[in-house]
Amino acid sequence: MGANRQIAHLFSEIASILEIQDSNPFRIQAYKKAADLISEMESDLSKMLSEGRDFSSMKGIGKDMSAKIQEFFDTGAIEYHGKLRSEVGEGILEMLKIRGLGPKTARLFSDAGVKSVEDLEQRLHKGGGEDIKGIGKKKSEAILEALTFYKSNLSFHGLGKALAAAQVLRTRVLTIDGVVDASAVGALRRMTETVSEIEMLVSFKGDEKRFFNTLSSLDWTQSVECLKDPETPKAVVSSDIEIQTVVYLTPPENFYFNLARLTGSEKHWEKLTSAKKGKVSRLARSEEDLYSNLGFEFIVPELREDLGEIEAAKKGALPRLVELADIRGDLHTHTNWSDGRDSVETMVRAALEKGYEYIALTDHSPSSKVANGLDAERVALKIEEVKKINSLLDGIEVFCGSEVDIKPDGSLDYPDDILSELDFVVASIHGSFSQDSDAVTKRVICALENPFVHVLGHPTARIIGRRAPCAIDIEKITDAALSNGKALEINASCDRLDLKDEHACIAARKGVKLIISTDAHAVRHFESMACGVAVARRGWCERGNFLNALPLEDLRNWLKTRG
Repeated sequence: MGANRQIAHLFSEIASILEIQDSNPFRIQAYKKAADLISEMESDLSKMLSEGRDFSSMKGIGKDMSAKIQEFFDTGAIEYHGKLRSEVGEGILEMLKIRGLGPKTARLFSDAGVKSVEDLEQRLHKGGGEDIKGIGKKKSEAILEALTFYKSNLSFHGLGKALAAAQVLRTRVLTIDGVVDASAVGALRRMTETVSEIEMLVSFKGDEKRFFNTLSSLDWTQSVECLKDPETPKAVVSSDIEIQTVVYLTPPENFYFNLARLTGSEKHWEKLTSAKKGKVSRLARSEEDLYSNLGFEFIVPELREDLGEIEAAKKGALPRLVELADIRGDLHTHTNWSDGRDSVETMVRAALEKGYEYIALTDHSPSSKVANGLDAERVALKIEEVKKINSLLDGIEVFCGSEVDIKPDGSLDYPDDILSELDFVVASIHGSFSQDSDAVTKRVICALENPFVHVLGHPTARIIGRRAPCAIDIEKITDAALSNGKALEINASCDRLDLKDEHACIAARKGVKLIISTDAHAVRHFESMACGVAVARRGWCERGNFLNALPLEDLRNWLKTRG
């Protein structure tokens, strides 16, 4: 699906550039819709090409865009995209990566002579955005804050992006003659929320120079810099996947030893091996075998941070961590009633195909105007549709819910008489993110005290690398959730992963119930559940901590005691 992502990105960037240039709004919208369509497609454009299918047969893809897709497959680029990029400049396009700075705002700054992130920073530090019509002091301050946050995260990549890139890299490396196996190691294998690079261990039979020469000759590599390492040969690889990669090479007989050595943090490995007299054998048959020979219970990759796991493993006291297979349903999803792509029936059937026992359809409330939030009349209509789908499909329970905005004063976006009609209510912050700790904490606690709320969604409201978390007091929030019998969410969307691992650990140890949910806005987003499970595992969470690991009847009983 790599071509789909690339073409969707090119079309999306064309739309942004056209908007910066104040071009025809219908043309802008056409490219936006095409980008959305292609990014959400389950079929592969490469496969359509091999089958001789006409791209213009797809709804929303006309002859012009079909020709551009064909051009991409023929040349690896779209000439029109390159022409537009040269017209606006790379600096303006980088500015679009700053949260809150869209094409229209970029145009205002560009017209004022700001042509790069550096120009923008200098202008904002001098208060220079205030004199630009349409910007003003308040917006200037917000953009400067977002710019500072953007720059502080430039060297990091989100878990979802890194996992996808690593899978592409592994598939490619396995085609090299002599390669036996390959695995991500380091922070990525520990499933940290961001990584600075991809580290990959390659099991190889043969001469290391031959491997690295072959790697250098492949059309997807840009550079391969071999480095001296006392333990294993390695090289820094730059390629078309955009994330710098470090490749380690090992003979097959040492693969599991190096897999363990390179996965855990340095402190974890040092503590693991420090009690061993003499050298640790490199001839392990598996990681489990290595840990056993060192006198420890096996420690899964997600826990290898030296945060007490070594001591617990020595005592045989590690938790039985939650697994993806434990998840019986998704309790935070969106349909085309609000800002989701897919219909109620499409989402429910996809959940049924995944083997889920239940799903909550939690479309947005009216304050989320940009997300097409539902007013009272539309809520009533959606409730009727959910009743029909429940009567139509066997094997899955559909809860009609809502993701309800928590207003700045802590009140909710629906009155209690509407909330009481819903099966499942997720309360979330979607605005006024900059409140101080005392104000935002009181705001959230007020929402948790509402009898019809079941879950606090993405509790800190962060977006990784783009928006800092709200300043909530996690200790007070977890205490409030516990005393009010509410659950907290681990939002599995790779842009959020909120609660984060350490916060999930705090909640679980207090006995607060949790859910892992995808916040899916399309069927394909269900796949992000694995990232949420990884966060939970890093937080030492077990199956019993999660509402959506309960059988349907047990979940129904829990819901009956609330609201």
